[in-house]
Amino acid sequence: MRNDLLIFVGVFLLATGLFFHLRGEYKKAIISLFLAAVSFRIFAIYLDPFLHDWDEKFHALVAKHLINDPFTPILRPQSILPNNGIDWCCSNIWIHKQPLFLWQMALSMKIFGVNEFVMRYPSMLLGSLMVPITYRISNLLTNNKDISFSAAALLCVSYYSLDLISGRMGMEHNDVAFCFYILASIWAYLEFLREKSWKCAILIGVFAGCAILNKWLTGLLVYAGWSINLLMDIKEKDLKSQIQKLLVSLTVCAVIFLPWQFYINYRFPEQAKFERTFNLKHITEAVEGHNGGYDYYYNLLSGYLGEYVWVLFLAGFVILVFSKKLNRKAAIALTTIIIVPVVFFSFIVKTKMPSFVFILAPFAFICIAIAVYSITTIKLKTRIPYWLAICLCLVPVFNYEKLQQQFNNDDTYRSRKIYNTTVFKHLNKNLPKNIPVIMNTKDFEDVEVMFYVDNVICYNYSISESDMSILSNKGINIAVFKDRWGCIAENYVKNYKYKYLIPYQLH
Repeated sequence: MRNDLLIFVGVFLLATGLFFHLRGEYKKAIISLFLAAVSFRIFAIYLDPFLHDWDEKFHALVAKHLINDPFTPILRPQSILPNNGIDWCCSNIWIHKQPLFLWQMALSMKIFGVNEFVMRYPSMLLGSLMVPITYRISNLLTNNKDISFSAAALLCVSYYSLDLISGRMGMEHNDVAFCFYILASIWAYLEFLREKSWKCAILIGVFAGCAILNKWLTGLLVYAGWSINLLMDIKEKDLKSQIQKLLVSLTVCAVIFLPWQFYINYRFPEQAKFERTFNLKHITEAVEGHNGGYDYYYNLLSGYLGEYVWVLFLAGFVILVFSKKLNRKAAIALTTIIIVPVVFFSFIVKTKMPSFVFILAPFAFICIAIAVYSITTIKLKTRIPYWLAICLCLVPVFNYEKLQQQFNNDDTYRSRKIYNTTVFKHLNKNLPKNIPVIMNTKDFEDVEVMFYVDNVICYNYSISESDMSILSNKGINIAVFKDRWGCIAENYVKNYKYKYLIPYQLH
């Protein structure tokens, strides 16, 4: 019921924003649009009362550990038994991702408490802020408030964006933060084109540095657009000044992201070397089976942008490239910013992941709004066809029917996750205090247990008999989940004299 109410509030605020926009009250329209985005994203973060398998629960556990020690990213704590794993799923020190989005999640949980909803708050906030930023970028490009409101409204209801924020889509909160900081860096650049100020150049560096500190060097994307414009301005009188500002911006960017790279190479050299090698593998091979052809991202367009609506993106992109009515420097920069990652991830990088190019979604929605405007306003003196067309586009972009299907309580995966999470939360309150070890979960369920249950180490299935002997010699108490299909405790675990049998059977 609460989720349905949030959808109603979001739609009402979106309609209110359009009402203000049509009356020419643009500030009120943007505020309403932002509040609609907040409502939809609160809806998303409260949909699932559990941690998703890939990769939300891993990010959540690392963020929880960062609350007390922000410079030691830990997945599986060292305890009685040493953890020598180095792979990202099983390691003690976890530097598989850059840390900024994890710090944001940790700060949220430090302020509001540790749970799966609070952990998603930063994604809700950043995802909402992307809506007015998209409005501003579109206005700087087109100088058309109708197009700008429409592009922002499309992003506001974007199903794919909400799916990321909910935690269901892989790399979820990492990708949301990455999209935000890339978008913010490009907004700062378009402001720079307007006023050529040092302030904007520094802002570009700050946001680009933060983007890198979320996901790595694709965060430099804004500089591709800047560099192309510099090449086209080779004979301009202020070229030297622009180059100076570019170099200062790059320096600021480096100051943001390089300290962490030096730090992890000094403090965690083995893990840092492993992750460097692992990251490079994404270019040369399909890591962990994430493969696909050159048309991989083309085939995802309907998922990103809405069924049938994605065709308008292609039309709008052609207009972006060739139209003389747009801010040409902004158009050239955005054209470059769209082309570079599409070519890089489609034709060069062997590993294919669904969200690699979703950073371009705000610009795709701008192109869609441009296409609709161009098609519906030809020789017409009324905006009614335009707004009818935009409203028709909003429906497949939101794709509420698919949201309802995915978050159906009758779904086996969902019902199992809800039940097990309830058990984990109950354990945190009722597990005997002198038990530091829990055993006999399915693969990677131990990650969820350690998020919800404080001060314990959890192991999948049973640990080895020799390790059990170490625990026995130290008189360590353990708790063991009841046997279930695929999770049968070994006899030496069942016969362990310091064992507590957890009175719940997981699903």
